[in-house]
Amino acid sequence: HAEMRRAEHEFGVGYVVKRLRGIYPTYALGIAASLGTRVWLRGVGALPSGVDLLTHAALLQAWVPPVAERGLGYLTHTWFLSCLVPYWLCFGGIFRAIQALSDRAVLCVAGIAATAAPLTYAVAAAGNPEWYKAHHHGHTGDGVDALVGLVKFHPAAYLHVFVLGCTLARVR
Repeated sequence: HAEMRRAEHEFGVGYVVKRLRGIYPTYALGIAASLGTRVWLRGVGALPSGVDLLTHAALLQAWVPPVAERGLGYLTHTWFLSCLVPYWLCFGGIFRAIQALSDRAVLCVAGIAATAAPLTYAVAAAGNPEWYKAHHHGHTGDGVDALVGLVKFHPAAYLHVFVLGCTLARVR
């Protein structure tokens, strides 16, 4: 909502860098604290793999669901920060598209965004509403494991929430 009220808008990479400056120092401190705690409590052997650590440091963990599931100790919930980066990159286009819509069209987009995930899930789970129970935490051994990880963490699975927020800011 605050972005919509500004006279000048910053989008693209500059917008992402500005946002990262606000979150990354604290996030990096959290990574360091989490790793330090792991070493202190369980020893050096408990450190995550280099790939997992780099994936988290680059804010890419949501793009690799098994890495997000394994987490970095106390930072398992920060997977959503890695979703924000592509949303911030898309914000300018989404913002301009929503600004160009009529009020009725904005409400239609909001309705679609609000119902997309539940409807998709209902159709996908038809006949077996507990399909996800075959998932093994942190594994990608079969289609169910991969799909559950994607539904839980991947940025595409939450894009409707971002779009809904943008439409609600416009309606407000």
